[in-house]
Order: sequence, then structure tokens, then C-alpha cells
Amino acid sequence: MKLDLLMKIFIIILLLPVLLYAQFTNDDQDLVKTTFERSFNKRVISNYLNAGGGQKVNAALLSISNSEDTSFIPDIISLQFAKHAEYICFALGQLGSSSISSDYVWSKLHSDDITKFSRYLFEALGKVGSEDDLKKIITLYANFDGPSFPYSGISLAVYQFAFRGIKNESSIRILIDEIDNPITPVESKNDALFALARLGNSEKINDELKRILLLHPSENPDTVKLKQFALMNLRVEKFFPQDKQLFSLLLTATNPLLLIEAAKSLVYYNFNSTDDVLEYLKLLDNGNPNVSVSAAASLKNITLPIGTEDSLKSVISKLILKKNLAANTKGELFLSYTKLFPKSDVTPFLDSIDDRFYYDYLGSNTQDKSSLLFLLRKYEIEENLAEKIDLLSNILNFQESFSQNKNLYEAVINSLSSGFAPLVSIAADGIDSLLIIKDRGKLITIIQRQIAYRKNDPDFMEGIMSLTYLAERIDSSLFTEVIDELNESNLYSIRKFIADKSGQKLKYEKPLQDFNEIWRNAFTYKTANVETEKGNFTIEFLPRYAPVSVGNFCKLAGKGFYNGIEFHRVVPGFVIQCGDPSATGWGGPGYDIISEFSPLPYDIGMVGMASAGKDTEGSQWFVMQGNYPHLNGRYTIFARVTKGMDVVYKIDQDTKIINVTLLP
Repeated sequence: MKLDLLMKIFIIILLLPVLLYAQFTNDDQDLVKTTFERSFNKRVISNYLNAGGGQKVNAALLSISNSEDTSFIPDIISLQFAKHAEYICFALGQLGSSSISSDYVWSKLHSDDITKFSRYLFEALGKVGSEDDLKKIITLYANFDGPSFPYSGISLAVYQFAFRGIKNESSIRILIDEIDNPITPVESKNDALFALARLGNSEKINDELKRILLLHPSENPDTVKLKQFALMNLRVEKFFPQDKQLFSLLLTATNPLLLIEAAKSLVYYNFNSTDDVLEYLKLLDNGNPNVSVSAAASLKNITLPIGTEDSLKSVISKLILKKNLAANTKGELFLSYTKLFPKSDVTPFLDSIDDRFYYDYLGSNTQDKSSLLFLLRKYEIEENLAEKIDLLSNILNFQESFSQNKNLYEAVINSLSSGFAPLVSIAADGIDSLLIIKDRGKLITIIQRQIAYRKNDPDFMEGIMSLTYLAERIDSSLFTEVIDELNESNLYSIRKFIADKSGQKLKYEKPLQDFNEIWRNAFTYKTANVETEKGNFTIEFLPRYAPVSVGNFCKLAGKGFYNGIEFHRVVPGFVIQCGDPSATGWGGPGYDIISEFSPLPYDIGMVGMASAGKDTEGSQWFVMQGNYPHLNGRYTIFARVTKGMDVVYKIDQDTKIINVTLLP
């Protein structure tokens, strides 16, 4: 109950700035329609921009932000900045690099607007600016004479520049200074901590990381973020302070996210005794499967104390055979065991672990011909698609044996020729230059046949993408042929992918298929109760930011689409993901919708749409277990958890949804 109450308060505070004006409403069908079909009708959008009201203008800016049309920039910068600052900055940033946009942002940074809107402005500058703009930011920061830089958002700029490949030692130094300064505001410190963790970390901040982790335990969202990002930095650095008090303190954390992150970071502690390791192993008995599986998977990174190998080997062996240990925890513990004790006999464990973990073990033994032989035999007779995916991924680790093993060669070629998109995609992505040299002609024939036959199949999108990348690696003329063929696809998502890949103008607009039914559902329901095998959680829809995604979810849920579906992907502390009837991560509803990016942040409890790229969303969705700003503006947010976050943290891979109930 306490976690849910804090979550509600946090979400209200989080969304207050962007809720001052509603965005899309039930009266905006014409704007949503032109956004859906990707025509971005300038007459319709202009009417909204000139409407005067905050809601209409912000809705138009959200539409424009997804258009990729820089001709809208003059219209954007003519708007009243103080009234629409966040949405103006977001739209400019989403439209990408532009000297007009960067000049405009600098004009606002050099005005009184910087005090109130610096966060939006700096992030936008990181998305639209050039290397010279980064140098100007570095100079601005260096020339400020005061105890701390007073404007929020400079670390966001550094990160966005770096995401585009624009960075230098001085920009990274800004992040270090922001973290190391004891009076840097918490929000700015969080920005810098996350950016540095993503860009490479630095041992120079280790003392500050320790200070953060020793802060009084609190469920305050900013404090949780600080500690999450501090632990992320330690994990990236593969370091943990030699402080037994801190070690023990983190092992007793009550916040599930922090306990998950601690499990991943504490393995870099310098374990001095068997007792130290046994204290860590208590995490395996944690009632939260995401905590226990994180500990089991991270255990492989421990450096065992000298002289403890035999005793700890016995302890871990018994844990793997323990009956009440969760299946995924047991499997990850088995894999860690094989890394810690590589010459051990694994036969006693095979009846205790799921097959996929054994496949992963065999796939890591690339010098063992018997491992490859087992995987190939199993792959040949296996009928379950999810099992075949696991097997093929591991078989491809043995590519150096292509020339010596006919069965390996045939398995990869047959997968590339198959009617299953996951197998085609895995094979195409995994083929190395040796096979391209060995049988270039056969690969060309397979690609040509698959592209011609599958170009209008919405469930083959990722397979088509992988075949296109493979064609590009094989031959430039083949790549051109594939581009021309796919340009005639009936599917907007494929034509969009090809246009982005080739730099050509997108042919045709997105058909309005399913739009009317989606629109009818967009504002009909306020919440949904998601009943799972681990308990229930409630999501509140956000159609004012993503009406198409909300309408699509409600359309599918109303038909029982999600009932019985598994959470096929769980990354502890990051996301839980579901919505694929095949439970492989490759399935969908048989059609795609559109991306609806917005300024909403990917913080704990936000619900987003999974995709294989822009405008490829379908039925798969995910819930955030942690705070991950790098997803902001790159994936659609359409809902948020308002009740049951404790359940979200307990959901394990393969947990099933029992029922989704829509509530008006």
C-alpha cells in the first residue's frame, strides 16, 4: 500500500508541468487522423497551431514531433515560447539537427527564459546542435563563476550530443563535476549520474557514489533515482567500495529496485571469506524473483576468496538442486556455476533446470564438438518455435566450424529459408563473412525469394529488416534490388524502414485500416486492471499523449487478445514485457500502428509500446521497473501504473496474464 501511495504522489508531481494543458482530446479526430496516416496535413496542423488555446497548440506540436518534416520549424519557433516551452523544445528536438533550431534555442538560453526553461532548452540543443554548439556549452559551463552551475539540463545536453556521436573529454568532465559537487541539485545530479553510466563511468566519482548509497533509506523518488544511478555507475565500472557496512546495508534494502541493482553491483565487492559470499547468496532466497534471478545471474562475476572454491562449489550445487528455487533463478545460477567452476560435471543438474539454460551452457563451449552436435540434433527435431530460437542463437556461436560441418551449414541455410520470421532474422543477423564468401550465390537466391514472398506479411517485419541488412553486406546491386522490391510493399512500416535506410522519399501514406475502431476506443476507458498469476496491477491510460496506442490496446484487450499471454521478456530492474501471442518476442496482432513520442519520461511505472523501429508498434507493451531516461522520446508512453507496483516487481519471465479488464 505504501509503495502504491508513493507512486501516485510521484506521478502527480512528475506530470504536473505537462498537465497544465491537456493535449489530444476526443474532439481532435482530424488531427489524430492525419497523424495516423502520416500525411501531416499542413492545413489541419496550421489550424491547430493558430487556434490560440494551449491544448490545441500542444496537440499540434505532438503531431509535428512525429513528422520528421523540418519545414514545420518556422511555424514552431513563431509560437509563444513561454506558453508552450516544453512542447516547442520537444518538437524541435525530435525533428533533429538544424542550425535554425539551434540558433533559436541559443536565443532563449541567452534570455530570461533560461531560468525557468533551461532543462527543456539544453536537452533540445543536444538533439539539434552541432559540434560547435557543444563547444559553446562547454565554454558556458567553464566560465560560470559560482559554487554550482545554476541551470538544470546541461547533462541532458551532453548525453544527447553523445548519443549522436558528438562528445569529448571536456563534455564528460561536465558530468563528473556535476556529480562530484556536493551542492549540485538532486535533479541535475541524477541527470549527470545516468548520463555518465551510459557513456562509460569514471572512478573519479567513487567517493560521491559511496556517499549517495549511505544516505538514509527513503522511498522519495529522487533518492531512489540517485541510488539506482549510483549503483549503475558502480556496475559499469565493475567496482564496489571495500566497505562492509555499505555491503551489508544494501543487502537489507527494502526497495525492490534498489535490491535488484544491489544484486548486480555487489558482486564486485572484494569478498574476503566464505561468510561474505554466503551473505550475498541470501539474495537467492528473496521472495521477489527479480531479486533472486539478478543475484543468480550476477554471481558469475564474483571473484571467490582463495581457498573457498570447494566449499562454495558444494553450497551452490545444493542451491541449484533446491526444489523451491524459482526456475529462472535456478537456471541462471546453473550458468553462473559453470563459469565459476568450468571443469565441473553438469550432469547432476540437467533434470533440475529448464532446457534453454542448458542450451546456453552448450553454446558457450564453442571448442567442444559434442556440444554443437547435441544442439544441431535437437534443433532438427524440435517443433516448439521458442525452443528453436534458443537453439539457433547458440548454434550460431559455432560459426568457425562452417567449413568443417555440413550439418551446421544446412541448419543456418534452412533457417534463413524458413517461414518463421524469428529464425530468418536470427540467421541473417548471425551469418558472418565466412559463410557469405562460401555461398554468396545461394544466399542471394534465398534473399530474393524471401523478400518477394514476405514483403506484405506484417508478422515478418523484423525478418525483412534482417534480410535487408544481410543484402547490404553481400552486394550493393542486391541491396538496390531489395530496396526497389520493398518500396512496393503494401505495409507502411516496411516502406518507412526502406525510406529511412535508403534516404529515399517515403512512398504512399499509411492506410487508415483499423483507425475508426481504434479511435472509438481511444477515450472510452480510463483504466485497465491487469490480472496476472502473481497478482493484479492497474494502469491509467494517457490518450492525451498517445490516443492511437491507447485505442489499439483497448481494442485488443476488449477482444481478449491479452488473456493467457506470457510476459516473455523480463529484465529485472528495467522492464517487464508482454503482448506476443507466440511468447517469443517476435509476434503481434497482424498489423502495425504508429509511434506517438511525447515529453513524458520513462520513470518507474510508466507503460510503453515495444517496437522494432519507428511506426512498427503492434500489440507488445512493457512496464518500467526502473528509471531509464535513454528511452525518452524514442518509445511511446501510453499509460502508467497507479496501483500494484509491488506486483510488477514480482512478475517473472513466463508469468501469464489471466485477464485484462477495461474500466470506463
